[in-house]
Amino acid sequence: MADPDFSLFKEVFIEHCSRTLEDFSKTEGNQDVYAVVLDAEPTYGRVLLRWNTLAALQKTIESYYDSYTPNQVNGRNGLKFNAGDFSYEDPAQPEVMDEFAYLLEYRLSELYDKEEVDDDAPEIQEANDLRAKFIEMLIEVVDELQDVMQLLNKTDDFMAFVVDHDEDYFQYLDRTVSQETYYRAFPEMKRFAEHKERIKQLPITQQIEYWFNNYLDLDFILGKDTDEASKLKGMYLNQYDMEDELKLLGAPATDWLVTRFEMLSGYRPMSDGITVVAHFSIRYRLMNMLTKIGLAEEETTRRLLQILFRKYEEESGEFHESIHIARTLHALNLVRYPEAEIDESRTILTNIESYQKLA
Repeated sequence: MADPDFSLFKEVFIEHCSRTLEDFSKTEGNQDVYAVVLDAEPTYGRVLLRWNTLAALQKTIESYYDSYTPNQVNGRNGLKFNAGDFSYEDPAQPEVMDEFAYLLEYRLSELYDKEEVDDDAPEIQEANDLRAKFIEMLIEVVDELQDVMQLLNKTDDFMAFVVDHDEDYFQYLDRTVSQETYYRAFPEMKRFAEHKERIKQLPITQQIEYWFNNYLDLDFILGKDTDEASKLKGMYLNQYDMEDELKLLGAPATDWLVTRFEMLSGYRPMSDGITVVAHFSIRYRLMNMLTKIGLAEEETTRRLLQILFRKYEEESGEFHESIHIARTLHALNLVRYPEAEIDESRTILTNIESYQKLA
């Protein structure tokens, strides 16, 4: 089967987008365009040109989201820049684009579906390179569409960018949007950047505690609204933003999180000022955060292994935390710790012996 022709696709897609945007520029709807997005699914070789106007956004809100608060509409996590809710998208695409999508999807499925390949296998690397090449091509398309986008009646905070559905929504924003424009569209993010610089001046343990406690507050686990949580909500932030900050802190954060887990399990004395509510819910989120960080020092994972053994011996009733802990250990060290195996009722860890051999 032929390889996907990136050069031909790019040429056809640019022509298609140029004609589409030029046609729209001649309509009455060409007022206050605030975003043009190339909404991509690299795994399937597909991309849609989407754009929106302030008037169309307001109509969408009135029709479908009239109960939304300003926090739910604006900001990085809001409705305004969610391309899936844009009112405008390109019409039927040229056949060449469909052919390209078929060839790229087929090639990627060949590479990803090979049996017994790990993340470092040549097949996986080739597949990842193809996906990256697709995104890079689309970033080039945005750059080459700058002239035709001058025909649009744009807002002062207009942005044109690429979205990959399998990645962070704004991962590639800075490739096509200046920081000045970004802060114009999201002034709260400038405040957040300045706020983060202040937090970075704190000792590392205080940084970790700050982000984790606000992660719980913004996820409504602690059942209260602190001044800090209110400040962060005013920046249109949520618990996932707090997760991102914890992930950036890396291994020190995992050590702190395991210590907190031990405290909330009654395995070591509580530190001064620690909040003691909804222990299971907090412990569950501690494990989730460890998994998302995905790395830890060997001593930290050994401590977690000992917690696993204690939980396995103690647990009864509805909460079977040993399964979650075993999955977390595997996520932190895929080579050393096996995948968790569970019974049909999905309540009992059945391969505890595999972990005991590692003690």
